[in-house]
Amino acid sequence: MPVDHKFLQSNWNNGFETHSAILDITLDYDPEVLFIGTYNPATHGPHNLATFFYGRNNYLFPLLHGIFNLQEPYNQAPPYDIIWHICSKLKLTFADLVASVFPNQAVQLLPNSNTLIYENNDFNLLRDQDLIQLDEQYEALQWNHRAIAEFINRKKNIKYVYLTQKSNQIFLNKFQILQDLCRDNISFRTIHTPSGQSLPGVPKEFFLGLQWLVQQNNQSGFNLEWLHSHDIHNFSFDNYNLDF
Repeated sequence: MPVDHKFLQSNWNNGFETHSAILDITLDYDPEVLFIGTYNPATHGPHNLATFFYGRNNYLFPLLHGIFNLQEPYNQAPPYDIIWHICSKLKLTFADLVASVFPNQAVQLLPNSNTLIYENNDFNLLRDQDLIQLDEQYEALQWNHRAIAEFINRKKNIKYVYLTQKSNQIFLNKFQILQDLCRDNISFRTIHTPSGQSLPGVPKEFFLGLQWLVQQNNQSGFNLEWLHSHDIHNFSFDNYNLDF
């Protein structure tokens, strides 16, 4: 069987549900901000404990809590009620660029792992580099960018789209195709991965926050218009303060 996205078709029975690894909110609010990631496989190995988008060893929700002063308990793995509150308050939704791996054939996974075996080679499905290798060698990925573009064009309130990946060209290429398929008047940007991978220094969330808030150019970092629309004009962390 294929290795589908962990949230390919999910329903939390509260107005939050996914179709094709895209979060569709059917109650409460119309999304304005879309975060796009890469892939979260439906595997049962270690380090794949996510119960929602960006829920695995990730700083997205804790940093949004801090940047937007949401007065929620700081937690790298927040419970559902906090996730729903943050999503509703900021009008967020989520999607991933890869919907499935080897969607049309049966493949073998090592038991209780995140490792796929194909032609006597091991591929860790939590690693973007292994996903890239699978696509380059076998065209194994079911790309989701066209479905995401259709979703954006249908959801007229979406104004800000962030790809949470800046370093791998294959994902950037799909993100560019997605942009070309979308309606006008949308801000498309890339931000550093919310895992904080490859960032120097500790605490990691501080340096990740700087990456998101210091705009290197018009294509990266959080859109200031989005921040200012929530009356956010500075970022404070311990004794550091950044105005923007």
